[in-house]
Amino acid sequence: MAKPSETKGGVFLRGTKLIKKAIEKGREEALAEPEPVASAVLKKLVLPNGESVSPAMKELLKVDALWLGMEFDEDEGDIESVTFEEAVEDFFGEDAPALFGEACELFDGDCVLIGGASEALRVLYGSEADETGEYAVLTVTKTPEPWVEIAPFDVWVAQELGALPAGARLGAVPPGYEEAAKEQAGIVGDGRVGFSPTPGEAREREEDDEDEDDEDEDDDGDEDAEALGDVDDASEKKPDDEP
Repeated sequence: MAKPSETKGGVFLRGTKLIKKAIEKGREEALAEPEPVASAVLKKLVLPNGESVSPAMKELLKVDALWLGMEFDEDEGDIESVTFEEAVEDFFGEDAPALFGEACELFDGDCVLIGGASEALRVLYGSEADETGEYAVLTVTKTPEPWVEIAPFDVWVAQELGALPAGARLGAVPPGYEEAAKEQAGIVGDGRVGFSPTPGEAREREEDDEDEDDEDEDDDGDEDAEALGDVDDASEKKPDDEP
């Protein structure tokens, strides 16, 4: 059963109302020394899909940006993005994308790294927002099995800061928010809130491409050397003596 602080008039809190409660809870520890985003910068911030940040994210950034760990350009307002595949490889290692093959194909839009240091990878998936204007957070774990869990951003923040209880599984929403998570899963994926992705084929190593580039450079270098040699040979030849 939901606690009174989690609902208002029997309706589960969402968006800025939920984030405000999360911020107050977070001030005890995670947000004890906040670093807010300047209002001029906040107005310019846009997600990789070209849309402004969600209401809940804006409310959080007004108070603190350090905890969320999101990288952005203060001058241009662009938020740094990666692909899901790149995020998985950087976090779990070069062989990990094959383990998450199905998820890499399913989540083929831009992602934003959030959450800082953790045993799990967390990314904001900025493809499309739900009816409250919030985007999905993907929590990705590798052990005991590859797993992807989907939750609305505002709910995820509230859980992380202690305003909502943890879910049954890492990244899962608490009781009462299952429908919100299901809606998000239908928007960004195939309706599964949590799933173990089917492995895919291993990608060709980037080193192979680099080796090919090196070979091309070597070939160009050989051609240049040959051309230089021809010039040197020509310079060594003396003109015929005049009769």
